[in-house]
Amino acid sequence: MAFNNHVLNGYSEVLNRYNLATNGAFRIHQRGTFGSWGTAIKENDYIADCWFCEAQEFDWCEAISDGSRLGFAGEGRKGQSIVLKNKDIKEVSRAHSSFDIGITAAVIGYSYTNDVQITCKPRHYSGSINARYTRRPIARAQDRGLNYSASTFFPVEAVYALETTPESFNNRPEIVCKLMNDGPFKFYLHSFREFPGLFRNPPTFAPVAYSEELTRCERYYQIGRFISNVPLRQNGSSMVGYAWSPLRTTMNGTPSYSTSNLAVTLYQNAENGTGQTLSDTGWSVSTTLGYNNGVQLEFNKSSVVANRSFGYFTLQWVAEV
Repeated sequence: MAFNNHVLNGYSEVLNRYNLATNGAFRIHQRGTFGSWGTAIKENDYIADCWFCEAQEFDWCEAISDGSRLGFAGEGRKGQSIVLKNKDIKEVSRAHSSFDIGITAAVIGYSYTNDVQITCKPRHYSGSINARYTRRPIARAQDRGLNYSASTFFPVEAVYALETTPESFNNRPEIVCKLMNDGPFKFYLHSFREFPGLFRNPPTFAPVAYSEELTRCERYYQIGRFISNVPLRQNGSSMVGYAWSPLRTTMNGTPSYSTSNLAVTLYQNAENGTGQTLSDTGWSVSTTLGYNNGVQLEFNKSSVVANRSFGYFTLQWVAEV
């Protein structure tokens, strides 16, 4: 049973402009990749936090993410496309158990070279989908020998409004860009939005605070540093220490962990670091227990350093769901 069979022409000011999309403004880039032109994008690459390339058909394509938009340039043929998906498929609550929900996605794009058809789709459950309104515009190339300035472009907005069962979403938010002609291309995307409800003209202004945007992204990927004193004990002919490393944000599942840049300073029987110190090498680190809010680190050295009961350990970590 659909709760609303009508698609609204506009978006009422009375309604809350809450953007469901995670990193819809494309401004969170914890991985730091695609900061300048010249890097080719391929399948499974993340171009921004939570946004990854699911399929890339162009003959070649390089990408850029400059903090507010995504750009693509390269060479391709008519009908070739790139598909971007968003990691976040968090469920959307509904008012009544017998109701489906309406949800609308929109994204803005423009092209400098070649004509590009832009489509989008919100998160949904594939077993229950009823398309209510779609707009798949073509971003026309602005520079067909007309010498437009760099600030001149002609944006278009793709929109997709549908009804779906809100539990157990199994299709991610997506953007698809398809070439309409053979040859070189260069186009940009910005302002991806998802809203509860069915709308032909959703608002372009739906701000999410940077701190909230980062927290949303950190449910799927986060980076940080571990810096702490760790008690050490002798384990036969080796040394071992354990420490808990919390995550800033509780993640959407148990993540995989990786570590790098381990550095160790050993103290002589002094947890507070006042004893004789010794910079040490030959240590390794592993994760023995992982949860969605932190990980237990195990530090090992295959030999014993006499009269050293505490170590000051620093490392960088990455957690990803």
